[in-house]
Amino acid sequence: MQKLWLFIVSCTLACMSCSPDLVDSPIGSPDPIDLEEARQMTTDYRKSGSLTCEDEGCEPAVGALWTTRVHLVLQPTQCTTFLVASDLVMTNSHCISPHILKASQCHGLIQFTFPKTPEYNEEILDCDEILEVTHLSPMDLRSDYALIKLNRPIEREPLQLTRSTQVEGT
Repeated sequence: MQKLWLFIVSCTLACMSCSPDLVDSPIGSPDPIDLEEARQMTTDYRKSGSLTCEDEGCEPAVGALWTTRVHLVLQPTQCTTFLVASDLVMTNSHCISPHILKASQCHGLIQFTFPKTPEYNEEILDCDEILEVTHLSPMDLRSDYALIKLNRPIEREPLQLTRSTQVEGT
């Protein structure tokens, strides 16, 4: 079952990498970003959304990433994320806006929600550090990932990553 969820998450992340609304606008460079405004917008957006997973088949290691992107103006956005260790998550690199990378800190600028499940309460976390971000080129979207350290470890079981291309049961 866990391998099936890993396959579904991988496919979801791969499909999201093609979404044009998640790519920064190539038109000029944006005005300097007010990081406090970005933090508040991220918090407000996270609070306005909901993430529930009361089904038994729901994967508790899959959550939502809340942040802001620049599309000529600062806008809130959401991406899928998943635990790979008790304090590490992976997502798509295009979910991490250049204004966050330039700020060289992510606290408050990237937030996470892991849903309430039959085994766990809802958990809200913050970004502690961006450890790795691939740099995409328009011709190569194969390596579209970011590894992020959470502000604290959580008790949920992380997804098990594999290099295998075949997922059991498919």
